[in-house]
Amino acid sequence: MIVSEMITKMIEYSNGNLHDINHFMKVYAYAKTIGECEKLDKNTQTVLEVAAIVHDIACPLCREKYGNTNGKYQEEEGEILVAEFLKDTGYSEEFINRVIF
Repeated sequence: MIVSEMITKMIEYSNGNLHDINHFMKVYAYAKTIGECEKLDKNTQTVLEVAAIVHDIACPLCREKYGNTNGKYQEEEGEILVAEFLKDTGYSEEFINRVIF
């Protein structure tokens, strides 16, 4: 799956929450720019971009479950959500584990 497809998938996952969509798109743009300026290799650049896209994937669950998006809660909940989100994307297990890290 290419990065633009990941963005589309994350937009759908965000269920119309414009704040969340706007935030991950800004983080993605900054991360992409920094990675390109640092001349990262293609795989590392893709890991960086995908990680930026999914970095707040646990926010909706945390809002529902805990009433806030505290980083500690996101860390607890995010790993499973990212693994599930990336499971059928064609990325390798090593790639997915690096994104999760």
